[in-house]
Amino acid sequence: MLPDILVLNASLMGHRLLVDMDMAEFDAHINMNVKGPLFFVQSATQDMKPGTQIIFVSTTLMRVSSMQLMALLYASLKGAVKQLVQVLAQDLGVRGMTVKVIVPGAVDTPLFRAGKPPHLICWVASLHSQNRIPHPDEISPLVAFVV
Repeated sequence: MLPDILVLNASLMGHRLLVDMDMAEFDAHINMNVKGPLFFVQSATQDMKPGTQIIFVSTTLMRVSSMQLMALLYASLKGAVKQLVQVLAQDLGVRGMTVKVIVPGAVDTPLFRAGKPPHLICWVASLHSQNRIPHPDEISPLVAFVV
């Protein structure tokens, strides 16, 4: 029998400086990036068996020292996801479930490209070993391998 697999990949990516941020934007981002995944895992795992694999997809932005200032909200909340994964791994581990995070770096999606000038996209591509931003279909084999 195959284990249950849950992959959490939904995200919002805001592009504002602190001075331009408002409470509604913060709430939308925290709901999508932290609160939603937490309570989705809580609900989904009630019926899941030992052997369940839970995979969060996150970002490498938490490890980049030359981060864009406008990534404040996104990177901060992905830092919260990192901590969430560490605690959930312990919490659900006692039930025989595994919680992991993969951080593939930037992925070439409409969300990633939204509002970014071409020079920034080129700079991000230069950070990748192949000098390009991978597409979503290149990430799914990574998820399959981790499971």
